[in-house]
Amino acid sequence: MILFDYPASPNSRKVRIVLTEKNLNYERRIIDIAKGEQRSEEYLALNPEGKVPALLDHRPSPDGQPRQVIVYDSTIINEYLEDAYPDPPLFPRDPASRAMARALEDWADNNLVEPIGVLFAQNVFTSERRRNSAKIKEARLRAIELLRRLALLLDDGRPYLLGDDYSIADAAMTPSLAYATQFGAPISELLPKVAQWYTRLKNRPSFNA
Repeated sequence: MILFDYPASPNSRKVRIVLTEKNLNYERRIIDIAKGEQRSEEYLALNPEGKVPALLDHRPSPDGQPRQVIVYDSTIINEYLEDAYPDPPLFPRDPASRAMARALEDWADNNLVEPIGVLFAQNVFTSERRRNSAKIKEARLRAIELLRRLALLLDDGRPYLLGDDYSIADAAMTPSLAYATQFGAPISELLPKVAQWYTRLKNRPSFNA
């Protein structure tokens, strides 16, 4: 199994977390998006979207013949991993809970990632002299505003977003939450239950994947 990866990509990290949670061995191949390697002819042959991550797996077809499976888009990769390697499960068995897990993952990918992207761009890709302090402040406040939704889920004392068990919803939130805290969003002060949940995430081996 080969993961085409960029270390700083939240979507790539989300897949690495799931691979680690499922105890799967894989080889990492770095696609340096800063150098435009995602647009190389070789990579586009694997992933015509020209993004990271992409996964190359070797799984037999239903008739037992060897084949290469190529999957791209982090959400689809993780659903593939759940179907192909179901133990340990990261999606709930209950249909309603599975739908909630998918909804939370989609929310993380399409809402939470926006202010986190601003924080990342301002702190990583922008020199200190050229950083926009107003944009940074606004992105931090926006991240906190969005994370209040998670605080409501955690209000009943549950250890993880969907209850007692760690799930794809927790995995999907981890990269953005890590960047939010790294770049100064005051989660500990304003959202203590989110901060406690984040501590539980950090204590899992997959956090450093």
